[in-house]
Amino acid sequence: MKKFFKHNKCAIPLLFLLAYGVPMIYLFTNYSFNIGFLSRMLGLTAFLNVLLQVMLGSFRDFFKEIYHPVKVFRFHNYLGVATLIIASIHVIIRGLIDNNLLSALLFNNSISNNLGAAAFYIMFITVGTSDLKYFFNVNYNNKLWRIIHVFNYALFPIIFLHALNGVTLQNVINYYLFIGYMIVILLSGAYRVYDKVIK
Repeated sequence: MKKFFKHNKCAIPLLFLLAYGVPMIYLFTNYSFNIGFLSRMLGLTAFLNVLLQVMLGSFRDFFKEIYHPVKVFRFHNYLGVATLIIASIHVIIRGLIDNNLLSALLFNNSISNNLGAAAFYIMFITVGTSDLKYFFNVNYNNKLWRIIHVFNYALFPIIFLHALNGVTLQNVINYYLFIGYMIVILLSGAYRVYDKVIK
């Protein structure tokens, strides 16, 4: 398998392009271009970026054998920053739609909103601690950093449940596609535990 991807490096980007493309096509073909559409598109992009982030983290040894290790690590870090920025814009737009910029960040009686707020705070902490370590050379306990980083696996199902209350997953194809994403995340987490703890 490694030999195949090593000689067909375009295969991995194409797989992720497909993962991004199917749900995006649903949005582009079913909704008009307005601020609500932009919010959904940004939220979906952040969601899929988290998927890519977890995959890069779980199988970094695999990717490092195919691509330059430093480039893989750098891409992983920059993608985290980009994802947080995209999620922040998603939150701001939701606030504009609700005529309250803080509405998407406050916990209330909306399950979807609460899940979204929880996901944003977790992402802010996980990405923020990594950025401090990588970009600003802030040194702190590696064990603590690893524990914080593991929350990325919890982040994905929270965002998934948040999306279930939206319109993107009302499409049957997207719904089962996202179930597939969840399975990928669970397998990635299981592999990470096996590779770093059990093995």
